[in-house]
Amino acid sequence: MTHGGSVEPALVGCLPDADHASRGTPFGHLDCVRLDFEDGRFTRTRFRRAPGAAR
Repeated sequence: MTHGGSVEPALVGCLPDADHASRGTPFGHLDCVRLDFEDGRFTRTRFRRAPGAAR
């Protein structure tokens, strides 16, 4: 989970070639992302947005 603003730089560092614009609005408080790691690299992201957050 995040307090906002700290997830985006980590995602770019872990997945530099991903389409980062496709994830939508910046992450806010209690939003999170799960990164799957396989064979020495990140393979998938799954986003969880906090319910009821204004976007």
